[in-house]
Amino acid sequence: MLSYQFQTINKCHRFLIYCVFCVFCTLNVVQASEDILIKASGFDTSELSEPELDKLLSVRIKELELQKQLSHLNTDTLTNGALWQLGQQLFFSKSLSMNNDVACVSCHHPMLGGGDGLSLSVGVNALDPSILGPGRVHDGNRLVDPRADGGPNAPRNASSIFNLHLLKQAAFWDGRVEVINEELSEGQNNKNKTIRLRTPDSVKNLPDLNAGNDFIQAQARFPIIAIHEMFGHGPNKLDSNSQKRRLVLNNLLKADEISKSSPWLPLFQNAFEDTQKNVETVITIDRVTKALSHYQKSLVLTTNPWFDYVAGNKKAISEQAKKGALLFFSTPKQGGLACNSCHSGPGFSDEKFYTIAAPQIGRGKDSSGTDHGRLLNTSIITDKYKFRTPMLLNVQVTGPWSHAGAFADLKQVIKHHFNPSTSLANYNFGLEHLSQFSHIAARPDRAKAINAEVLQTFLATPDAKKLVNTSTPEQDALLLEAFLFTLTDPCIQTPSCIKKWLPSNDDKGPDGNLLQGVFANFSEQADTYTPAAFKALSPLSDLPKTDPRASWFSDVTQQSGLDYKLAAPTFSDEYHLMGGGVAVDDFNADGWEDLFISHSMQPGKLFVNNKKGGFVDVTTKILGNFSGRQLGALFMDYDQDGDKDLLLVEDDINQGYFRLFTQFPSGVMRPSFNKAGISFERFTHSLSAGDYDGDGDLDLFAAHWGDVTTTVRQGYLWNNSAKGMFEDVSALLPQTRISPLYPDLDVNFVPVFSDIDNDNDLDLLIAADYLTTQVLLNEDKKFVDATSPIINDENGMGSALGDYDNDGDLDWFVSSIWNPIEQKAYKGGTTGNRLYNNDGQGNFSDATDRAGVRQGYWGWGACFADFNNDGWLDIFHTNGMRTGQIAEESQVGQFYEDPSRLFINNQDGTFSEKSLDWGITHTGQGRGISCLDFDNDGDVDIIIANNGAGPTLYSNNNLSGSGYLSVKLVGKLGNPDGVGAKIIVQTGQMQQLREIRLGSNYLSNDPLVAHFGLGLNSVVDKLTVIWPDGQKQQLKNVPANKHMMITYKE
Repeated sequence: MLSYQFQTINKCHRFLIYCVFCVFCTLNVVQASEDILIKASGFDTSELSEPELDKLLSVRIKELELQKQLSHLNTDTLTNGALWQLGQQLFFSKSLSMNNDVACVSCHHPMLGGGDGLSLSVGVNALDPSILGPGRVHDGNRLVDPRADGGPNAPRNASSIFNLHLLKQAAFWDGRVEVINEELSEGQNNKNKTIRLRTPDSVKNLPDLNAGNDFIQAQARFPIIAIHEMFGHGPNKLDSNSQKRRLVLNNLLKADEISKSSPWLPLFQNAFEDTQKNVETVITIDRVTKALSHYQKSLVLTTNPWFDYVAGNKKAISEQAKKGALLFFSTPKQGGLACNSCHSGPGFSDEKFYTIAAPQIGRGKDSSGTDHGRLLNTSIITDKYKFRTPMLLNVQVTGPWSHAGAFADLKQVIKHHFNPSTSLANYNFGLEHLSQFSHIAARPDRAKAINAEVLQTFLATPDAKKLVNTSTPEQDALLLEAFLFTLTDPCIQTPSCIKKWLPSNDDKGPDGNLLQGVFANFSEQADTYTPAAFKALSPLSDLPKTDPRASWFSDVTQQSGLDYKLAAPTFSDEYHLMGGGVAVDDFNADGWEDLFISHSMQPGKLFVNNKKGGFVDVTTKILGNFSGRQLGALFMDYDQDGDKDLLLVEDDINQGYFRLFTQFPSGVMRPSFNKAGISFERFTHSLSAGDYDGDGDLDLFAAHWGDVTTTVRQGYLWNNSAKGMFEDVSALLPQTRISPLYPDLDVNFVPVFSDIDNDNDLDLLIAADYLTTQVLLNEDKKFVDATSPIINDENGMGSALGDYDNDGDLDWFVSSIWNPIEQKAYKGGTTGNRLYNNDGQGNFSDATDRAGVRQGYWGWGACFADFNNDGWLDIFHTNGMRTGQIAEESQVGQFYEDPSRLFINNQDGTFSEKSLDWGITHTGQGRGISCLDFDNDGDVDIIIANNGAGPTLYSNNNLSGSGYLSVKLVGKLGNPDGVGAKIIVQTGQMQQLREIRLGSNYLSNDPLVAHFGLGLNSVVDKLTVIWPDGQKQQLKNVPANKHMMITYKE
C-alpha cells in the first residue's frame, strides 16, 4: 500500500448517482399519454455523418442556451489564503470526529474523484482508519454498533465534493438541507438576497434560523454530528444536534501541554483576522463550517471536453460521444432520451427528486435494510424512495453509481433507466459484482423483497408512466456512456493536478491529528464479517438449529375468520385515530381464549374460539343489537357471580364514556343500567384491574388522555366495594407529572398494576405521553410518586412488564416514538422506546441502548412473551400513526406504514430485531395487541388490533420444537384468576418469573395465563405460586408440555 498513491480505480466511485439518469426515468417533457419508443419517430444516429451530428447538436445547443451555462461554471480555484488553509486543515483533520478516527476526507478524497470509490462508505469505527477508498472496512464490532456485520456502515453512497458550488437548492441525496425561501428586497441584487434554508435542525418544515445564508456552509454542519459518518456510537449519540456540535468543538478547544492554549487558535485568528485570545470566542462552529465551505468551494473541476465542444471546438469530443449527446439532449419525438429534462444546468442536475427504483443494498436507513429516501426528510408519503438528481460532471470517476452504489458499471445504471423492472429482475443481489461486498454474507432474499416493494411503489407513480424505453438499449447505453465520459475534467485523473488541494506529506496538522491517508485495493480488504449475534448462557441454548426466517410466524387472519371488512370511518380526530384494542379471556369457560375486538371508529366485535384454529363472530348472539364506538375493553367478573362480564371504554359522553355488559347464566350479555357506579367525565383509554388494597377483590384504574389536569384527580382509581359497585378513590393518587410541552394536559395512556418492589402489594406503573410517565409505589394502600429522572420516555404509549433477564424481578418496557430521520414535522418525541431494568426494589435503570430496543417507530401496544420457548422473554410491539389528512399532507406521513417490531432475546441482556426474518410483515395501523396461545398448541401467538380496521392474527409455528408449561390459576371468588399472583418455575440453575395481570397492554390485555418456555427440558424441577395474599404453593417434578390448572388452597 502506498500513501496517497493515485489509482485509476476505474469505478472511483462516489456520486451516488441514484439515477444516473433520473432523466430517462422522468422525462418531464413527455406527455403521460405518449407511449412511444425512442426511435418511433425522428433520426437514427447510426445513419448520421459527423458533420450532420455537429449541425444537429448546434441546433440543440442553441435551443437549450447551453453556451450561457458556461458563464455559471466559475472555474476560479484559489487554493491559498488563511481561510482556505484553515478549511483544508479542518477537512483533513480527525479532530472533527468525536472519537478522533475519521475526517471529512475519509469519504471525500480529491484523489478518489471527490468520493471514496466505494458503493457505501465506511465512516466511524473503520478497522484501519488510515485506509481510504477500496480496502477500507468497518471493524464489525457489534458491542459498539449493534447493526455491525463487517459491511459498510453508511447507508448511502458518498457524493463527490467537486463542484459543490453548482448546487443552489438541495444538498445530500434526500435534500435534507435545501433552500425553501429566497427574499429579494427592491433595489437589492442577487448577491445580497436572503436565503432561508430547511435543515435537520428545523422545527417542523420551518426555516432553520441558525443555518445562515450560505447553502454550502449549512450542509457542513451535519456530517460531523451524524452517528455513522463522524460522531460515532458513544454515550452522547442521542444528544441534540447542537449539543453534539459543542462536543465536537471541544476537540478544537483543547489546550496542548506546551502552549497551554489550543493549537488551532492561531489558524482561526489569521483566517478571521481576530486578535482575541479567548479560544471559545475565536473558535466557533459557525467559523468551522465557514472555513470548511470555503475550502470545498475551491474544489472546482469543470474544464471538460463537452464544455470545450459547446464553446465551439468541434474536435473536442468523438463521433460516438456526439451521438450520445444527441440522445441526451433530444426529446423522444426527436429520437432522443431527453436526459437533460432532469440532468440540466451547468452541473447536469435540476436538484429535484425522483424515484426510478434503483436497487437498495446495504444497511439502508432502518434495521430492515430499507431506505425511504426523501420521505425520511419531509414525512410526505409521495416522497417515498425519491432521491435527488445527481450531478454528472466527472461521472466517469465517481462510481459506483446510484444512491446505494449498486452499479459498478456506468452502462448498467444507464440501462436501468430504460427499464427498471427488467434491471431489478436481472440484478445480482448476491452482490458478487461489487468487490466491496466480497466478504459479506449477502441476504439476496431479503434484498429482493425490499426491492420488490420499491419497484411496486415506483410503478404506481406518475414517473413510471413517463419513462420511455428504447429499442436499442445496448447501443444507446454505449453512446450515452461515451458522451458522459466527456463531462470529466482531465485534472481529476492527474495526481499532479489534484495535488494542490492536498496537505503536504509531512503535514501532521496543528494538533497532530491530520489524516495522512493510505490507498489500498479490494484484494487487500480485511474480512470483518460478523454473523448474527447469539450468546448462550444456559442449557437452553442447545435448541435445535433451524432457520426461522420464512415460517416462524404465519399470518392466519383470513383462515381464522378475522378477515372482515368495516364501514368507512366517519371520524378523523386524534382521539379516535389512537384507538383499537383487543380484550382476551375465556369468557364462556370452555378452556379456549375468546376475543373482543374494538376498532375505535366502528362498533366492536365479539368472537368465540371455535377450537379449530379460528373464531366465530357472536356479537349479535351474545351482545344483542350492539352499537357505539369502543376504544378498549376488559373481561372481568365485576359482580363476583362466577362468570366474566365485559367492560367497554367508549366515546359517548351521554354514556359517561363507559358501558358494562353483564353476563347472565344463559351466556348472553346485556348492558348494566347502573354500570357498577362507574362513569367518566372525559375521554378514557386503557383499563387495568388489580387488588391494590389487598381486600380480596379487583379494583380498577382508568387512564385518561388529552383533558385538562385538575387539582384533585377524579375518575382514575376505582375501589371495589365487593358488592358489584365501585367508588372513585382517585384522591389517593398523587398529581400527574407536568408535561414540559403541554403543562395543562393530562395525557395518561396505559396503567399497570404490578408488584415492582417485591413487598407483596400492587404498585402502579403509568405509561404516559409528553414526558409524564409515572411510577407510583403502594404505601399502605395509598400511592406515592417514586418516579426518578431515569423514567424519561418522551411519549409512553405501550407498556409491558416481565423479567427479561431472569433475575427474579419485573422489568418495564415502554413503547414510544422513534424518529429515524434527522428532523420532524410533528410535535413530540424522537428518542424511541425505553427498557427500564429493575434492581428488585422498584428502582429502575435505563437499559435501552444496552438491550438494543430503542428503534420502534411510532410504538403502541407491547408485550413480553417467550416466542421461541427458550426460557427468555422476548418483546413485541406494534406501530403506526396517521392524521385526518391524506398521507401526502400529513405531518406524520412517515409513520403511516410502520412495521411492527419483534425483539428476540439474545440471553445476554440484549435483543435482536427479527420481525421480517420471523414472518411478521404487519405494516397496518396497529394499536392494541395481545400475546396469547389462541390455538392451545403451547406457543405464543400474536393478535394486533388495527385502528379503524379488522385485526391481524399471527400463528406461532414454534420451529424449534421447544417445550413449554402453561399455568392457569383458580383463586377466590373476588379474584377468580389470581390477578397479582406470581409464578416461579425452576429448571436446573435457571429460574423464570411470571405475574398474573389484567389489562397490561395499550387498550388490551394478555390472557390470565402464565406461559413458560422450557427449551429441551422435559421436567420443571420446582413450581412455586405466590398468591396475592402471600400464601405459597409448591409443586415438584412437573412434566413439560402441558396446560395445567392450580387452585388456591387455604
